[in-house]
Amino acid sequence: MKIKTILTPVACALLMSFSAHAANADNYKNVINRTGAPQYMKDYDYDDHQRFNPFFDLGAWHGHLLPDGPNTMGGFPGVALLTEEYINFMASNFDRLTVWQDGKKVDFTLEAYSIPGALVQKLISKDVQVEMILRFATPRTSLLETKITSDKPLDLVWDGELLEKLEAKEGKPLSDKTIAGEYPDYQRKISATRDGLKVTFGKVRATWDLLTSGESEYQVHKSLPVQTEINGNRFTSKAHINGSTTLYTTYSHLLTAQEVSKEQMQIRDILARPAFYLTASQQRWEEYLKKGLTNPDATPEQTRVAVKAIETLNGNWRSPGGAVKYNTVTPSVTGRWFSGNQTWPWDTWKQAFAMAHFNPD
Repeated sequence: MKIKTILTPVACALLMSFSAHAANADNYKNVINRTGAPQYMKDYDYDDHQRFNPFFDLGAWHGHLLPDGPNTMGGFPGVALLTEEYINFMASNFDRLTVWQDGKKVDFTLEAYSIPGALVQKLISKDVQVEMILRFATPRTSLLETKITSDKPLDLVWDGELLEKLEAKEGKPLSDKTIAGEYPDYQRKISATRDGLKVTFGKVRATWDLLTSGESEYQVHKSLPVQTEINGNRFTSKAHINGSTTLYTTYSHLLTAQEVSKEQMQIRDILARPAFYLTASQQRWEEYLKKGLTNPDATPEQTRVAVKAIETLNGNWRSPGGAVKYNTVTPSVTGRWFSGNQTWPWDTWKQAFAMAHFNPD
């Protein structure tokens, strides 16, 4: 799971010159390993970068992972938050779905994979099937479509818990410190809302670790009514359906009170017409591949390197936020010293050149 996100000159050259025979995102599953379930806020690899590689898009300041096994299926683990300057994980799993029929938990088999522009999960059992597709709808909000197929009534349960442990390297704890102990002003709090929940964060200005405004929030909104119970840093939300159902969930990381206010109208529009936003994302990524892969003589291996470069560069894209006043591209979203607002002209001009022919915006 140690995936470099800083492009080499070879990768940039391949991006400029190689192409697929068909620019279809479904042809490029798992080009980047998106699986993982963080156990620490700072879950580092051997080089002190985050050891999992979340999916970011549209310049967003939060990212999602794929489940790494049965214990994390039904959710998109991690919730990586770019806290203005640094990438930090909020949860091992947040908003994980389990399905119950006649009082018994449905036993699913899991198929999970990434494609350019989306994360996909398929949960399969004899009587119930669930297909989940997650895409980004705006620079602050990701959108999850959950299609449930069943001939019988079902109870749906979502759960999540904020991380408590602070730091580890290669999965081994570096100390016994907790997040609350290290950053007492962080004051993370889960609250139920009219159509979901939110996590609020206190103000922290820890120069080398964590930067929050005191107004930032992580919001979850759902298209169907839920009953939410909160117990400290844990929550459980429940809903009942009578059979096959398609529902939608939005996830938003908002850095300031102004962003919180501004994004609410956008979230309402996303939930009012989710198909529009999902189709727009799909078409946008098909266009990236169409423009970026233009050499019919490229081998399949060369094409996958080019697709990886496209995914990596788009993941490193940041929209205005915090100290960043304009769209930019950082060297690496998972790199401790190269993420968030850490952008410099001597890096960005090279990344902008590499992106110009497939994502000029």
